[in-house]
Amino acid sequence: AACPLENGLENKLRAARARVESGECDTENVQPDTYGERGFESPAALLEWLTANRPEETPVLTHGDYCLPNVFLKDGGVGGLIDLGRAGLADRWQDIALCYRSLKSNLGWESALPMRLFAELGIAPDWEKIRYYISYFETVHAETACRWEGSQKLKNGAFSMPFPVYETQFLDFIDDISSSDL
Repeated sequence: AACPLENGLENKLRAARARVESGECDTENVQPDTYGERGFESPAALLEWLTANRPEETPVLTHGDYCLPNVFLKDGGVGGLIDLGRAGLADRWQDIALCYRSLKSNLGWESALPMRLFAELGIAPDWEKIRYYISYFETVHAETACRWEGSQKLKNGAFSMPFPVYETQFLDFIDDISSSDL
């Protein structure tokens, strides 16, 4: 059966194309060198690069925005996750890349600590996939992503969770996880 939470590159690139074509990409609130002299000329150039350099995917269940602000730590490990609106089947390097990016931006771009991520995972960094997924993420700003995915920014600055199509499956998934021994 098909997963209702398919989040692979085919869907991601379709959404990125729609954002680029509608002029909804934020070119100001992005990582250093995404655009400009050392980066891409425009969101359209970035999309062209993403399309031409699409990596092979090995789908697993991913968070979709695995970064420090979305992880609760408890007793030296992960105690909980929030912001699961982009959870679904996607390449594991998506979450690894976004976690690495978050560690760098939250701990400092010069910090060596983010490299511990790979040691803890017992893997070597795949810099091509890391660059690819971070670059994909830069086609979108949080508010833009939420607008495109059907969310709305609330008066208190939070975003609503819109996914009515997935609501039942998502709640069943949360029930299954919370009643498991994970």
